[in-house]
Amino acid sequence: MIRRTHVHELMTTELLVVRPEAQVHEAVALLLKHQVSGLPVVDEEGALVGMVTEQDCLRAVFQSDYYQDAGRRVADAMTHSPETIDAEADIMTAIDLFLRRPFRRFPVVRDGTLVGILSRREALSLIKEQA
Repeated sequence: MIRRTHVHELMTTELLVVRPEAQVHEAVALLLKHQVSGLPVVDEEGALVGMVTEQDCLRAVFQSDYYQDAGRRVADAMTHSPETIDAEADIMTAIDLFLRRPFRRFPVVRDGTLVGILSRREALSLIKEQA
């Protein structure tokens, strides 16, 4: 049985983010360098405005090449208004969300402000820790 844990106890707080006006190739470079599958997209005030994933970047590059439209921005590729999870949510709520949705990570918010990222791997780490 998994002990009662809140999302904020497992989430990553050292956030790697990208701005909507950045070029897709900049997001690709960050994804590869930091070996993550997705990045929160934040505006100039730091508010969460989207998520951009490996798949989003592949789609943007494919479409740019196909339509000979170089220089796509993250804002054109990202998922707008992404699903989030509250920092105070129980980890079982997060696991249920991972099981129902195809996402590998969720932005974590507190009072509507981005405070972290929770990945499937972090949820799995709790299971290993308690085994």
